[in-house]
Amino acid sequence: MRFWPSSAIFGSLLLTLFLFACGGSSSNSPTSSTSGNGRVAILFTDGPSEDYAEVLMTVIKVELLGEDGGRTPLFEGSQVIDLLTLQDFSEAFSLTEGVPSGSYEKIRLTLSDLELVSKDESGAIISSIHPKLPGNGKLDLNPRGSFTVTSGETLMIEIDMDVDKSIKITGNGNGNVQFRPVVFVNVIGSTEVDEESSTDNVKLSRVQGVIDAITDEGTIRLCDSNIDECLNVIPTQESAFFSSETGFSDSATPSIGDKITAFGNYTSSDNGLAFNAVLILLGAASDFTTLEGILNSISESELVLALGLNQGAFEGSEISVIPATATLIFDRSGNQLNTSNLTEGTAVSVTGLLSLSSVSSQLIAALIVVNDQTTTSDGKISGNVVSPPTDGLMTVQTDAGDICVDVTESQIFFVGEDSDSGQSIQVDTDALVAGMEVDIYGEAGDNCTHANIIIAFGDDDDDN
Repeated sequence: MRFWPSSAIFGSLLLTLFLFACGGSSSNSPTSSTSGNGRVAILFTDGPSEDYAEVLMTVIKVELLGEDGGRTPLFEGSQVIDLLTLQDFSEAFSLTEGVPSGSYEKIRLTLSDLELVSKDESGAIISSIHPKLPGNGKLDLNPRGSFTVTSGETLMIEIDMDVDKSIKITGNGNGNVQFRPVVFVNVIGSTEVDEESSTDNVKLSRVQGVIDAITDEGTIRLCDSNIDECLNVIPTQESAFFSSETGFSDSATPSIGDKITAFGNYTSSDNGLAFNAVLILLGAASDFTTLEGILNSISESELVLALGLNQGAFEGSEISVIPATATLIFDRSGNQLNTSNLTEGTAVSVTGLLSLSSVSSQLIAALIVVNDQTTTSDGKISGNVVSPPTDGLMTVQTDAGDICVDVTESQIFFVGEDSDSGQSIQVDTDALVAGMEVDIYGEAGDNCTHANIIIAFGDDDDDN
């Protein structure tokens, strides 16, 4: 078993993903196939959570499902992912060669365990919960339409596990913790894909490894020391280099044998995956620190960060963050920002060099990620549909009475179980029917709540 550690931003080298490349044939053909084989890369990411320090998900199988139920394996083994280390970016989980080209309908994840870990201020574990998995651990994910694996090309599938919205506590007192998965699926990198399934807007990604070679053009061949396969990391003229010794510097250049961490986006290549880098950290993973918190004050030369939960010895204190002209700022959706987007009260995570002294502590910032996503405490309404949507409005019965909900700009997920697996499927408004249990996330309007995300629950056993 391999483990993705729960350190704030750095863990074991990302390129271990290639250890799990199957390179074999499928157990069944896709719905409609064309000649040849393609490649499929699976990426994982997550949203923020206020309630847990670690969310450890054990994946034992990943498959593509055709319309006729045929299954094509992408990964089989046992790998533990701490989803909360993937809040700010996505990481590749597997790259599979030899995937039969053609159209597919769903992605099936098979899990053997999910562990929700809470810790106290000192970092000691105070609780560990293993909620029952729906569908005997099988989770079917539907990206709102079919998607196509094309011969000779790489299809990337980003699986965004929104754990915070997936955990439901029922009853009073200790309650009963249920895992009802809410999963966003982004299909990237195929020219032959249902337009509702495809997206170009992906989160910032991260890759780590050891430099094996550098071309005359500056392309870095990045390899894990435990495997034979490598990945091309491609800097541009705008890419920033940040050294564990000097920070941002013109002299901060990579060398063969160096350990690096790159931030940017994956892209397909003739050999599978390449990586377009916007920021490269030069040094071992342990040389850099990531801290999360709220911006208490902002000036041109300094940001004061009030540190949040699970920050170890720093929790509850303030630290000075020193930005540079080259410091990169992104939101969690992958959009690049600038300092004008930073305001007091903004939640951020900062990666850089930590300087400690008896007088003051500073974090020299290489990367700032703005938390622009809500958690379950923000604007959640639970209830049952009274009347389905008409002209974009529906009525929901809550403990406080009936409310109007505007669904015109909503993303809607159906979460439930069938006889074979759990389901997390993005659906249209016509799937909302009277009596259906829903959780609604949005903002209050003058007359109606404007829903951003609606989770509709199907048949589910509350005793599970």
